[in-house]
Amino acid sequence: PEVHFRHAPYLFHRMGFLKAELIAQVLRTGRHVLVSDSDVAWVKDPLPLLDTLREGGATVGASTDCLDVASDRDKSPRAVSTFMCGHSPGNQYGAVFNTGVIWFAAGAAPPLAFLRQWAV
Repeated sequence: PEVHFRHAPYLFHRMGFLKAELIAQVLRTGRHVLVSDSDVAWVKDPLPLLDTLREGGATVGASTDCLDVASDRDKSPRAVSTFMCGHSPGNQYGAVFNTGVIWFAAGAAPPLAFLRQWAV
């Protein structure tokens, strides 16, 4: 298209819908899914961390848009968004998840429920 999809909400929402649908299809085959944007640089293998998260019961993991570690850890309600935390003006509940790096465990219901909500 002549316009970047982030500047055309209908295109951005369509991309999100298609991304969620594709991830759900892969999960239904019994495979775990790790999605990484092309501008992500991996400095070490993420699989040991993902295995640890899965063994601890996690089924979904996502990066955030928060550039402040302490603010990202603090999920308590706040009057205003922390500077450089997310792209959601007025966010009062901590960092906003970012789909630039997102992981889903196969064989669990929560990831599919998450993807259904994301695709809406």
